[in-house]
Amino acid sequence: MTLFIPGGAKGFVSAEDGSVRLNKVLIPVARSPRSEPAVSAAARLVQKLDCPEGTFTLMHVGGSDTMPAVRCPEVPGWKWEKELRKGDVIQSIVGSAKDLGADLIVMSTDGRNEFLDSLRGSHSERVLRHGVAPLLTVPVGALAATDPHERDSD
Repeated sequence: MTLFIPGGAKGFVSAEDGSVRLNKVLIPVARSPRSEPAVSAAARLVQKLDCPEGTFTLMHVGGSDTMPAVRCPEVPGWKWEKELRKGDVIQSIVGSAKDLGADLIVMSTDGRNEFLDSLRGSHSERVLRHGVAPLLTVPVGALAATDPHERDSD
């Protein structure tokens, strides 16, 4: 995982005293790449940082019939909401982050996988360029690190 904090975005850790203010997390969901790694990472992060309460927003561009089913872990003090948007994926993510006042965006990424991605960047890179909020990217597929428990022993 990699956390990016754009120059113009406010972070969620206070420079004065190191306190964490993280209570609005946006998680874009789509059929590909799988959203579960981002959902799990967001839940683990707020628990590890002892964030007592907040809202995770699962945002999907499309209709309720195209939104993939996502298992949302129970996190004490946190609630899960769903938001549907229409239009361009990148503009929808950026618009949702602005409208929510998101403290963090968490996205699954499988890197650049289309010809146009090599020219304009992956979805994560394009969201990051807008600088609306810190972005945590969670690699999936070939980009994901191998789980040491899944390796064959010598």
